[in-house]
Amino acid sequence: MTAERSEMIAFLGTGIMGLPMARHLAQAGHSVSVWNRTPSKASPLESHGAKICTTPAEAARGASVLVTMVKDGASVQELVTEEVLGNLDENALWIQATTVGVRAAEELSLLASKANVGYVDAPVVGTRKPAEDGKLVVLASGDPTHKERAEAVMSSYSQRVAWLGSGSEASRMKMVVNSWIISLTAALAESVTLAEGLGLNPKGFLETISGGPVDMPYAQLKGGAMIGRSFDPSFAIDNVLKDVGLILEASSVAGTEPRLAKAAQEAFRAAVEAGHGDKDMAAVYWAAKEAN
Repeated sequence: MTAERSEMIAFLGTGIMGLPMARHLAQAGHSVSVWNRTPSKASPLESHGAKICTTPAEAARGASVLVTMVKDGASVQELVTEEVLGNLDENALWIQATTVGVRAAEELSLLASKANVGYVDAPVVGTRKPAEDGKLVVLASGDPTHKERAEAVMSSYSQRVAWLGSGSEASRMKMVVNSWIISLTAALAESVTLAEGLGLNPKGFLETISGGPVDMPYAQLKGGAMIGRSFDPSFAIDNVLKDVGLILEASSVAGTEPRLAKAAQEAFRAAVEAGHGDKDMAAVYWAAKEAN
């Protein structure tokens, strides 16, 4: 796919998600400069024409679009300095794709406004495989005047862009989505281990719900990973715990009681304590297994 409008893009963060996202941008015809804290993780992009930079400020020099896809809000605030924003081209647009939570999203929007840089709150839904395939779902919000331009960039790595409002609605919705995904994964682990504890083949559980009203592709995917003990990280448990913290923060802002999120936090924390923090979130299975 070739971009309708070629942008000079500074892409900060080439981890599990950022690397394929940056690759799709380069393949779409954009000029891409990338930075990553561990440079070797960015090096595969050179074969796609991307420039590997030694600092975020170097990557941002002359860029018309800045994309940030790093660990958390604190990392974004550390990297996106006044120098970085000042190095961007006039009329530059910042697409903030990191999951940062409700409060940090507001702070980053304010940072962009002070620097007179356009800002789009744009976290993504999906893990390694959708990112590799360019099939992420982007949750986006911001000044409507940036919508068309931002979507032209984000379409390079997504199957759909859901535009949700003119403020930080995207980060708020990401908390809602993550609350559902994380609670579902913890509950799925308990169902699989319950089946095993009752002397059943847990594959029978997935077969029983298959095609019915309570079935879903996610349950088959993560349930199959649990049963097959296949925990190569698409989204690591360490990152899940970070996101649970953001969900609890969002619940505080919303005035709701996150009982399931707190229970999930306990389960994922137990998995980390058992040595599974760097494994896929499906490895919360071990926390449920060891509790029985």
